Amino acid sequence: MHIFNYSNIGGKIKKLILVMTIVLLCSMAFAWDLIRQTTIPTNFYCLEKIDNTYWAGGYVSAVAKSTDNSLTWRFVETPAYNASANNYKDVWDIDFINEMQGILVGDDGLVALTNDGGVTWTSITVGANANIRDIYFRDANNGVLVNEGGKIYYTTTGENTAASWLAATEQAVGHMMSVTCDHNGVYWAAGYSSNPSQQGNSWAL
Repeated sequence: MHIFNYSNIGGKIKKLILVMTIVLLCSMAFAWDLIRQTTIPTNFYCLEKIDNTYWAGGYVSAVAKSTDNSLTWRFVETPAYNASANNYKDVWDIDFINEMQGILVGDDGLVALTNDGGVTWTSITVGANANIRDIYFRDANNGVLVNEGGKIYYTTTGENTAASWLAATEQAVGHMMSVTCDHNGVYWAAGYSSNPSQQGNSWAL
């Protein structure tokens, strides 16, 4: 004979209702708009905010822009998509210095610069065909990018020419995935390696 403790079941149901209520209230508090998310059917990898303007970049050349503090979005045409060749490149990072001047990076060494808020773009290739995963500008002239080939490139002019991007002497043995700069002007790059001999066995400052 099994004896059921209905009072215990009732307690669990109350807890479940409480959890569902909390989730609902959090969704309302953060104004999650599921309908809006489905209007742009792609995967986004990066998000950039400059004043009240948002930029998002991602899968198969997707670049979207919002000028009303993320309320509405529209797609922006960039060199990540080559219409004549029907070639799409993933956009891995977008970095804007101000509302007009910005840069994006993506697959196959893509670096694209705009000086008019994304209306027009000029593009170059940096680092052969390795996918560029991240870029960071601490001001209009000084920037660093990293790619999946373990390469680090930097510029001190901010120009969008291949010659303006120089290979750093410090290179990695694996994939470089991100780069940032602290308030002292020191750049930090991070990634991973598939080489067992390089997985945390040695460090340098």
